[in-house]
Amino acid sequence: MNKTSKTLEQWKTLLTTQSFSKHGEYMSFLKKELNVTHGFANLIILKYRAVDPA
Repeated sequence: MNKTSKTLEQWKTLLTTQSFSKHGEYMSFLKKELNVTHGFANLIILKYRAVDPA
């Protein structure tokens, strides 16, 4: 949360409101609209789309 100002659960909740189907669409949204760095955007999406959430 320190680097992105949101918890992983908050990011997951935000992403559920989007209708994207591709990884790149999520990446563009997080990076362009919310100013998340590439590395954190990728991590957030991988955790969001994981079958076994950790």
